[in-house]
Amino acid sequence: MSPTSPDAGRGAAREGDPGGAPLPAALREKFDRLRRDYPPEMKTSLVLPLLHCVQEENGHVTERDAVAIAAYIGMPAIRVVEALTWYSMFEREPQG
Repeated sequence: MSPTSPDAGRGAAREGDPGGAPLPAALREKFDRLRRDYPPEMKTSLVLPLLHCVQEENGHVTERDAVAIAAYIGMPAIRVVEALTWYSMFEREPQG
C-alpha cells in the first residue's frame, strides 16, 4: 500500500499486530529492548529508533516495515510512513 493509496494509514494498527508481516525474532527482541526505555505515553517517540533498528538490520526500510512498526507500537501506519519518507537518512530500497 502506498502512502497515497486511499487506505494508507487508516485507523490505528492494533498494538503488537505485525500488519501481515511478522517481525523476525531478533528484530522483535531489539524492538522490545528499545520499548522498555520509553514510557507507554511516549510510544510515538519510538518511531525513529525503530526505523533505525530496521535499517541497521536490513540495510534499508520498506513501507511494509513501516506498517509493521506502526502495528507494533499501535499507531496509524501513515504516521510511520510519513517519518520514513520525510527523513532522508532512511534508505527505502536496497543499496548496491
